Amino acid sequence: MFFTAAASSVAFSSLTLSQINSLTPKKHRRDRVIISLSKSKNRLLTTLVIVKGLIIPITLSIVIYSIALNNTTRGWFWFIIIPIAILIYLLFDYLPFKMAKHHPIFTLRAGVYLVGVVTFLLRPITYIIIKREGEASKAAELRTTMEELPNSIHLDSDIVTEDRAILTGLSRFVNTEVADIMTPRIDIISLSTTFTLHDIKSTVLKTGLSRYPVYTDEIDNIRGVLHIKDLIANVDNADFKWQELIREPYFVTEQKRINDLLEEFQHQKLHLAIVVDEYGSMQGVISLEDIIEEVVGEISDESDKEKPLYKKLDDGSYLFDGKAHIADFLRVFNLEDNYFDEYRGEAESLAGMMLEVNRDFLAKDARLKLGEYIFIVDTLNSRSISKIKIIESENEE
Repeated sequence: MFFTAAASSVAFSSLTLSQINSLTPKKHRRDRVIISLSKSKNRLLTTLVIVKGLIIPITLSIVIYSIALNNTTRGWFWFIIIPIAILIYLLFDYLPFKMAKHHPIFTLRAGVYLVGVVTFLLRPITYIIIKREGEASKAAELRTTMEELPNSIHLDSDIVTEDRAILTGLSRFVNTEVADIMTPRIDIISLSTTFTLHDIKSTVLKTGLSRYPVYTDEIDNIRGVLHIKDLIANVDNADFKWQELIREPYFVTEQKRINDLLEEFQHQKLHLAIVVDEYGSMQGVISLEDIIEEVVGEISDESDKEKPLYKKLDDGSYLFDGKAHIADFLRVFNLEDNYFDEYRGEAESLAGMMLEVNRDFLAKDARLKLGEYIFIVDTLNSRSISKIKIIESENEE
């Protein structure tokens, strides 16, 4: 039986279309079964691989166990087991291979009924294996396609501007980490567990957000997330303990890929995650909207106040916010994506790039020449560069 299964696995795997056409199903019932099995070749070969993979280990295990229990043969263990192992290899691997290669049709006809029964019995197992292999193959194919997308976008001149922007966002999607698009710690608007309902109402009216991280004592001690919709029913009840509405926080690392996080958001029906570093310190937050905007661009609603990206001054210079993204600057001046690569390091913002180059804090009116542009610290707050004046070198007086 094992010999037949091993030989059939080789014969079916090497079965060609011309050999299938040479079968005579009207004369031979076995040929009809062969044709029927070959239509589900993936399931058939998976079944035969399972059977063949079990033959040698099971046979050897039985032989070794029998020898170990037999006191008369125990001392001759290695003299017995080596020839038996060679014999098993010849019977269940080498000889079936040779027979199937030289006489495939005869081999198939001899073992087709046995193969059909085994295929039926192992159908639940092969179904699971094939399904998982298919999912893994699709995921790998999608990842490869997404990685090749940037080159395709660059080479295809027929893609319109709007579509190109979305496709570029998609091409970055699988390689973008949470740290690249999260709202950094310094910009987070959060609530303390000591806040009153009046404090929360003031914060919501001022910021207009729908979800807020909630902390105790310090921002690194996150208790959870407050959804404002949960609070509406009790907003006028001064004695209500709003802390009871805090939902469990969802923590992610800075290095997580946003495509993986999007899938987790979908499965767990979440819209906000707390970003932490390897020490558990809170580094920022990332929302479902942040991820979607990475693909389709900025999403604004009627409550969003449009903030200009920059202001052009009378002397021809530009005034940018220190937190403005380098990518936005490149887009304004129509520069290549790699224009600042030698300066930026790991920085994402204009102020971060200036600090990366200077390696220290900058004083007001400090100047740095980056490429063909001069960056001047215009306004400082207590901890960071607030405004940056930018002059094109050719326009400097």
